[in-house]
Amino acid sequence: MEELLNHVYFEEAEDSDGSGKIATKGIDAFAGDGTVRRGRKGKPKGKNVKGLDDRKATSLPTSPASHSPAPAGNRWKTASEDIEFVASRTRIATPTVSSVYYEKGASVPKTIGTLLKATMEESKAIVTDDEAVLSSARELGYEFPGIAPDYLAAIIRLTHPSTTAAHELAVALTTKPKDANGGGIKLLPHYAPPSLDEEVAWEPVAKTTRSAAAVRSPALDDPAASSRASAYASARATAYAQASAAHRKARSNRLMGGVAAYYGQVGREYAALSSQATAAAADDLASSQSSSAQLDLHGVDVLNAVRIAQNKVEEWWDGLGESRVNGRLGAEDRQMGYRIIVGLGRHSEGGKGKLGPAVSKVLREGGWKVENAGAAIVVKGKARR
Repeated sequence: MEELLNHVYFEEAEDSDGSGKIATKGIDAFAGDGTVRRGRKGKPKGKNVKGLDDRKATSLPTSPASHSPAPAGNRWKTASEDIEFVASRTRIATPTVSSVYYEKGASVPKTIGTLLKATMEESKAIVTDDEAVLSSARELGYEFPGIAPDYLAAIIRLTHPSTTAAHELAVALTTKPKDANGGGIKLLPHYAPPSLDEEVAWEPVAKTTRSAAAVRSPALDDPAASSRASAYASARATAYAQASAAHRKARSNRLMGGVAAYYGQVGREYAALSSQATAAAADDLASSQSSSAQLDLHGVDVLNAVRIAQNKVEEWWDGLGESRVNGRLGAEDRQMGYRIIVGLGRHSEGGKGKLGPAVSKVLREGGWKVENAGAAIVVKGKARR
């Protein structure tokens, strides 16, 4: 009875004018037509905004990069490392390097350039063999064509005999300074096969190994030392050309810097192999055209000619035995001396020979008594002191 009265009451309330529809209870309340939307209560917006933002902030996942600032580098430590790097490679006093370093705004390339310019004349006394300096500077120039020849020679003189120090100094001289405000973002490079079609035809030197000594071509298997030297020199030139092309592309693509470093290392390995093969070829040539009392250096380069002359003179002097000190028995042998044929140098650049003066200078500095005989040099023995 009560249930029927309730239904009657609800129906009358719905039919009456000026009254809203009463929301039903139970499952029917979820029907779309029977739902009554409640209006928003007008409350001050600014009162709970801060609390809402705090709740949102705590509910969101935090990122380490958004809260922790990028670690700032220790400038004092960096400056100390830069100064030590330059001083150890150039053998210049640390206070001098430090003064120039801070004068040039803590720039390593500017510091190296200033030191090279200031010591370009003074450093010539460090290495006496100019041909060795020019040869090493020429090889370094293959990898760093942007450095002037005078600076390349100065680098070789300051770092002699370390070729590694010379290469590191050249890299530092041509490297752009790092940005101190980099934002702490670390890039993980993914190296892609480089394309240097417009510069040099891309021909990988080695596919399975990074060692140039393990790479062999048909020319390198030739037993003749001269053929090996020529093949190594060609491979060295190719590697340096690829390194130079990659180095130029590194200005717009930093990933190419690794490619340039790789082929630079390959080129240096081939350069060492080429030097060894050239020395072996020079030894074979000198032995084939010489005798026990005479050394013929025709066709031998200056560096190897100086080395061979020193060794052969020592062998000749040791072979005299008692004749070196016995004035009566050894007079004839000492009078004949040891003859070294160096030529007149008419076919040399400028018509002036370089082989004879270089060999004579080294032997005299080694304490030998040397006489010039036109196209030959005659060693008479040890000079009296």
